[in-house]
Amino acid sequence: QSESPEVSEEGTYVLVGRNEFGCESFDTVIVTEVLPPVVDLGEDRIGCIGSEITLTVDSIGMIFWLNNGQVLSNNATVNVTEEGEYIANVIAGSQCAGRDTINVTFEPGPTLELGDNLELCAGDTGTITADTDGDDIIWFLDNEVISGETDFELTVTEPGEYRALVTGAGNCEVGDEVS
Repeated sequence: QSESPEVSEEGTYVLVGRNEFGCESFDTVIVTEVLPPVVDLGEDRIGCIGSEITLTVDSIGMIFWLNNGQVLSNNATVNVTEEGEYIANVIAGSQCAGRDTINVTFEPGPTLELGDNLELCAGDTGTITADTDGDDIIWFLDNEVISGETDFELTVTEPGEYRALVTGAGNCEVGDEVS
C-alpha cells in the first residue's frame, strides 16, 4: 500500500515504511517553498496611432505573452501595434506562476498646418502660424532648433527651411515645414 502524505510547511520530512515482515525503510524529503515570480508590467500604456509600444517582462522563467487568448510570444520583450489587454505569464521553479496585465491604447497625434511657403523681400519680416491642437511646439531653422521659441507663432527674418514639431496627447508628435 502506498501513501501520499500532504505537507503544508517547509522542512525535512522522513518517511518510514514497514513491510509485512517488520523491516523498515527510510527516505528523506526536503520541502522548500518556491514563491511565484513577480511580474510587473507597470502602468497602462498609451501610444500614437501608427507607432509600436515595447512591453518587457523582467522575470526569470518561461514567458507567455497573451492577447485575446492567443499566445503572441515567448520572449521577454514584445512589440505591440494594436490596442488591447496584454497578459504576461511567467512560470518558474516547480510550475509556480506569476502574471500581470497591461492595457495598451493608441491615440491620434495632434494636427499641424504651417500654411504656404513665404516669399519675403530682403529686410522684411514675416510670421509663420502653427495651426494645431497640440500642446507644445519646437521650431527649427534648417534642422537646427531655434532656441527659446515656444509660441505657436514665429517671426521670420531670414530665409531657410522652417519646421515645427508639435507634441500632443500620449506624447504623439507631428511635424510640418515651410520655406
